[in-house]
Amino acid sequence: MRPGRPRCLILVPTRELAAQVEASVQKYGKHVGLTSMVMFGGVNINPQYKALKGRLDILVATPGRLLDHVGQKTVDLSGVEILVLDRSRSHAGYGLHSRHPQDSRAAAQAAAKPFVLRHFLG
Repeated sequence: MRPGRPRCLILVPTRELAAQVEASVQKYGKHVGLTSMVMFGGVNINPQYKALKGRLDILVATPGRLLDHVGQKTVDLSGVEILVLDRSRSHAGYGLHSRHPQDSRAAAQAAAKPFVLRHFLG
């Protein structure tokens, strides 16, 4: 596995939700040997750089900070399974949608739409 290339990305709209999802990933994945990290803005980016240099199975991220990393080429999403936590105004719950992007920046930009994270690349 290449550094900066997670096997799975879970894209979420807020850092609060990112922290909750990451806590669940760690809790439920504790005995299966998966590595994970959370990535969101408003915090020092240097620990994220360091974490991306190692093995990473699951990345939980918000679109803004993800775009920062894609722009700096510290994360590669090409061919990565992306799960988008989708919250639309038309329904009260969250939906989970899976995509295989071909271009990291296009995937992150498409998901960075305000409030609504929706289907993209398909």
